[in-house]
Amino acid sequence: MSKVLKACPFCGSEAVRVPGGEYDRCYCSNAKCPEFPGYMSLTDWNTRPIEDALRKQLEVALAELDYLEPRTDEYVKASIIKTLEEINRIGGMNE
Repeated sequence: MSKVLKACPFCGSEAVRVPGGEYDRCYCSNAKCPEFPGYMSLTDWNTRPIEDALRKQLEVALAELDYLEPRTDEYVKASIIKTLEEINRIGGMNE
């Protein structure tokens, strides 16, 4: 089963897949990462409940922004966009 691996949840580096037949594993490629060389199953590696919750919150916020956009002044819009960008940065929303 080919599964795309997300970046390391601790440092953002690329994951290294270790073939193991039915039980492939992976670890962070960054030797300075606090989890190096912590081997994990591919499913555990890609499970990010906090990131998933942040993605859902971002979807809701963007939908609200679409609704508010024609009704909101430029200062408030800029503030909302800045907040969403910060959520994106902190949440590690990379794939």
